[in-house]
Amino acid sequence: MLTLLLTGFLTFTRPQDLRQEQGLAGQLIANQLAPATEYGVINGKLDTLEIPLPFRPCSTQAPDRDGQPLTGGNGQAVLLVEDNPVKQTVTEAMLRSLGYPVSLAGDGQQAVQNCSRHDYAAILMDCRLPLMDGYEATRQIRQLQQCQQVPIIALTANALQGDREACLEAGMNDYLAKPFKRADLQRILLRWLPARP
Repeated sequence: MLTLLLTGFLTFTRPQDLRQEQGLAGQLIANQLAPATEYGVINGKLDTLEIPLPFRPCSTQAPDRDGQPLTGGNGQAVLLVEDNPVKQTVTEAMLRSLGYPVSLAGDGQQAVQNCSRHDYAAILMDCRLPLMDGYEATRQIRQLQQCQQVPIIALTANALQGDREACLEAGMNDYLAKPFKRADLQRILLRWLPARP
């Protein structure tokens, strides 16, 4: 179930308007609203909208660009570090549908604390975080004995070459630009976490 916190800043008149938005959340909301109402107007004070998400593990996997089948996570735990609640919910749902158990952290300090207490197969790290940004969090995580070899994948809206270099210099292994699709997320995780037999 996806729960959205809606304020007067979000206004749309038709489900088709949401479909034009990039990203998975707009598509899902539009698809859920379309059968229920011809017009959906959200404005005024604070409201919530709950929408069931149709995520489930796939029994068949689409092939990747090389024609090889994409496989699931097979229970390899992933730490998702993301401060935006909607992006956190959507990415968590993607990961779970791919077979990855997910732990969540909303800021860099919490990510470091989680890594000191638990073992993860991979870490998805947003770069812009409150309290401690993703770069500093990565540097501190790399100082933990058990996390020196854990793949850390940067999640950022900045797609400039300099940003990629900053991620790698901080100790991250790879880079995934937002917005990304489920197949993009799956592909990059399989690059760093080969499927278990």
